[in-house]
Amino acid sequence: MHTRKTRQNILFVSIDDKIKNMIIHNLEKKEYRIDYVKNEDIGLAKAIHFSYSFIIYDKNHLNHPVEFIKTVRDNNVITPIIVLASKLYETLKIECLESGADMLVDKREMEFTFAQIKAFIRRFSPEKEENILVQNLQLNGNKLEAIYKNKKIPLRKKEFSLLAYLASHPNTVFSRDHLYQIIWNKQKLKSNTVDTHINLLRKKLGENTSTLIRTIHAKGYAIIV
Repeated sequence: MHTRKTRQNILFVSIDDKIKNMIIHNLEKKEYRIDYVKNEDIGLAKAIHFSYSFIIYDKNHLNHPVEFIKTVRDNNVITPIIVLASKLYETLKIECLESGADMLVDKREMEFTFAQIKAFIRRFSPEKEENILVQNLQLNGNKLEAIYKNKKIPLRKKEFSLLAYLASHPNTVFSRDHLYQIIWNKQKLKSNTVDTHINLLRKKLGENTSTLIRTIHAKGYAIIV
């Protein structure tokens, strides 16, 4: 397996100079590059037409993230989106997540906010491992592209993240609970979620339980090399 760490490109959309300065101070280091945009229309155009590792969207009293998120997703952009908000109402959480956001953060607790964002980036960044090669599988994190046995495999974001996580740790068995916490960033396992995605991956790869992704009885899943 060959991997190479790359610098994270983050699009940050906000009109709040104070938040901007804090984000840049805390995140714009050697591993992160922040593209700060104040105008939402320009931010939307950049999100659609340029490649970013992550998008951070700052909600304020003048805007609402749902339309922004919907437009990004309608243009087949699968870049993870983090929404900052001063109050995380239940309706806001539901609307953002259903529109395609990946994480919501309460920006009133900024120290905790940055810890959450960094943890999310560490977990869900395909850029951390630009190229993964294991068995007959090749994954390109920059393009979210999978090639198996010389055939390009179309994958959705969660499918790619799950496959990349397993491929990044060959010969390691992960439980369903562990995979759900890492890939879905949630604590309580929803029945069949991981199994369903494993089955979808196997179907797309044209494989069964005895080949690439192994089921380890009573333990979980692994890619064995």
